[in-house]
Amino acid sequence: MKIFISIMISLIFTGLAEAAVKFKGGQISSSSGNLKTEKPAARPDLKFNLSDFDSSHLNLKLSKFDAIRFERRIGIGAPLERVTQWIGLTRRQAIEKTISELEKYSDPIHLPRWIDEVIPVSFIENGLSANDHSCDIPQYRNTIEAAWAKQIIENSTPQFERLALFWLDHFSVAFDTYNQTHSFSKHLEIIRRNTSGNFKDFLMESFYDPGMIVYLNNEQSTAQNPNENLAREFLELFSLGEGNYSESDIKNLSKAISGHGINYVTE
Repeated sequence: MKIFISIMISLIFTGLAEAAVKFKGGQISSSSGNLKTEKPAARPDLKFNLSDFDSSHLNLKLSKFDAIRFERRIGIGAPLERVTQWIGLTRRQAIEKTISELEKYSDPIHLPRWIDEVIPVSFIENGLSANDHSCDIPQYRNTIEAAWAKQIIENSTPQFERLALFWLDHFSVAFDTYNQTHSFSKHLEIIRRNTSGNFKDFLMESFYDPGMIVYLNNEQSTAQNPNENLAREFLELFSLGEGNYSESDIKNLSKAISGHGINYVTE
């Protein structure tokens, strides 16, 4: 189980999820700017009249097998002590309990001490690399992965971890693209801090995420020559989706956030 979780975390940290910006040899080889923006076909089947919604199915009680399936959907695996708490509850009660646990949750994760106690090493690493010295940046990444995996295994509110992994994949940033330890650790802190919060606040904070800024090249953006990567990803992948914005929206947004950069020394 621990090996599986470590591999899963490692793949997500690497940016396994497809992003619209592709990198090769440190350079952008293709961008979502090359993709068409088309309005999706209408989906009338997704419209519901909630004032006339029949919720009687939520009064059904969960059997042992229902409880196992439910726990697998909201958490990580199906531990016995977690499954037994759902058996006999109605679907409505199980949903309410799940949400209540999230509302009361306070994230206790202990990320590596180097995040607060060690100066960023990427700038030094680049300076030393020519002389075959190393600050061993991969070791910093390994400790973050270990801390996250440990929290998944030990967390008694697994639905938080499930949500955190969902958002980690949604706001995908690949550490290996730029090897900035503290920028990436700040990205992870932002993910966990907003995991069960307000989505609008989450979206706004992504504009100030140093990991996101450097990954999508916004530190290279100026009002006179705006880089559209972050603006395009924000509209297409993070928020509205294809067909719900225009190319003008992308250009205007990229200009509006052109001043969002990072200090490469302090990250």
